Amino acid sequence: MKAGDQVQLVSRLNGIEVRASGVALGGGDSGSRLKVRNGSSGKVIDAMVMAPGEVLAVP
Repeated sequence: MKAGDQVQLVSRLNGIEVRASGVALGGGDSGSRLKVRNGSSGKVIDAMVMAPGEVLAVP
């Protein structure tokens, strides 16, 4: 994954999963941490690369 890639941003809390589109602001392989801009809110979120095109929001 590289900066500018479109990603699925996944957030999990208490058994609930929410997905949103976003844009990677950094790059890396599976397990790497990076910043992602949420496509709908515009907020920048810390995330971890889970798979190609998918990141998990981290606290």
